[in-house]
Amino acid sequence: MANFSPIVGHEQEGIRSALVVSRNELNRTGLCMVVPGTRTHKNLPGRVKLPRGTGGVADDTYLLSNQIRTVSAARFLRLLGAVETKYLRQTLTQIGYFLTIP
Repeated sequence: MANFSPIVGHEQEGIRSALVVSRNELNRTGLCMVVPGTRTHKNLPGRVKLPRGTGGVADDTYLLSNQIRTVSAARFLRLLGAVETKYLRQTLTQIGYFLTIP
């Protein structure tokens, strides 16, 4: 059992960009797996850079692949856009690294 509210420690909070990485089969249930983004650049493993304008982000954004989270679709405020497949693949590769998926 785990209490996910409120946010604790280094977890991301607030209104921020996020990349949906789950399949449509899950998304249709009202839940989505997302990777949050941040504008703060840190040279840490698992970060995937989305350059400004990619997928509708206003600034360079760094996806935090080590903080994948399942959220209710009700948390989404608006759609920014879609990213190129290469960014999705990079993010999924990083998630696989953290989950030790070969």
